[in-house]
Amino acid sequence: TLVASVTLPLTVLITFGVMHLLGETINVMSMGGLAVAIGLVIDDAVVVVENIHRHLEAGDAGPQAIQSAMKELIAPVTGSTLTTVVVFVPLGLLSGVVGQFFKALSLTLSAAVLISLVLALTLTPLLARMMVRARPAERQTKRDVIEHVYARTLSSVLHQHGAALIMAVLLAAAGYILFARMASSSITTRRRAARSRKAIGS
Repeated sequence: TLVASVTLPLTVLITFGVMHLLGETINVMSMGGLAVAIGLVIDDAVVVVENIHRHLEAGDAGPQAIQSAMKELIAPVTGSTLTTVVVFVPLGLLSGVVGQFFKALSLTLSAAVLISLVLALTLTPLLARMMVRARPAERQTKRDVIEHVYARTLSSVLHQHGAALIMAVLLAAAGYILFARMASSSITTRRRAARSRKAIGS
């Protein structure tokens, strides 16, 4: 949490600097892009810290734990970040009013996640090395219980894949029904509002 609390404002400040250099202003779309990026920034920091912490608990020394953790995470963290950039950059390349509208969102989000990637691979391991310590074995009882319950639940689901599939289908059907009802209610409300405006106008 402390590492994320350091990297998050730093990422936001650097993103504002990049926006200033590129001539972008603070508006609704740029703030929307930054809001979306904040979740990804926190994810990067948490994933790196947790993996380093896992290696420390496994008995690795500090430098070795960081090196092993980062070797495991460089490819997936980089891939997930670049995937986000590839998805949002084309929005800023659109022509016309739509392109101008989405340019701020695309630029802000892409800059923030790329800055987050750099910090996750450089600053976050350094901060984690100074702040994260392996917990004593006697403090891991609650975590062990949670992991045991999760392992048993997952094992039962995997052994009863038919029931799990039926449950997934039922949940999907329930979600579709709720969505259809919400859409129908929204359409009905709009029709009533339109009728009211017509009645007032006449």
